[in-house]
Amino acid sequence: MTTIYLIRHAQSVSNLSGRFMGQFNVPLSEQGKAQLIDLAEHFREIHLDALYASPLMRARDTAIAAGSNQGLTPILRPRLMEICGGVWENMTWDDIKAKHAEEYRLWKEEPWNFRVEGGESMREVYDRVAAEMTCIAEENDGKTVAVASHGCAIRNFMCYAYGIGIEAMNSLPFFANAGVCRLSWERDGGFRVLEAPADVCYDPSAKQDK
Repeated sequence: MTTIYLIRHAQSVSNLSGRFMGQFNVPLSEQGKAQLIDLAEHFREIHLDALYASPLMRARDTAIAAGSNQGLTPILRPRLMEICGGVWENMTWDDIKAKHAEEYRLWKEEPWNFRVEGGESMREVYDRVAAEMTCIAEENDGKTVAVASHGCAIRNFMCYAYGIGIEAMNSLPFFANAGVCRLSWERDGGFRVLEAPADVCYDPSAKQDK
């Protein structure tokens, strides 16, 4: 069995300014840097065998903090990156709503059908993140690892881990910045969510059109 701690990156400057980041590479905000101190303390007594992260600096720096008390260096995996937002990259949400109304509607109401010019489809993100997390789990059978990724990427993977499929995405909210989930993986049983923040736990009674 592999134990995986899945972490959303700490707050970035774009989270703070209300911009769509996608794969736009931005640093952490001052609040994000403060969150890293709490994250390092959270993992102080948790033994980790390995550390993985998206290569985007906000996830990489978050992973470094999680492994700081154990001297671990994150292994960077591009398939853990956030969704590529194409023409949305680094736009404000207000501009997105004004200039890309239909794509914004899909993002909010039918995210499984979302795609924007020059970017990835949500289904492509679902497939690549699920494949990468499975690869990491297989490589570390019997070990404990931490993985730092991004809000949309993690939301896709949690649909996969819960076994509910991408069409149920609106029943799962986004992780908060620096939020942590603990999962297990077994070769014959796949992923199992062991512990997650209460506000991101799957509720099968939740409406999926919210």
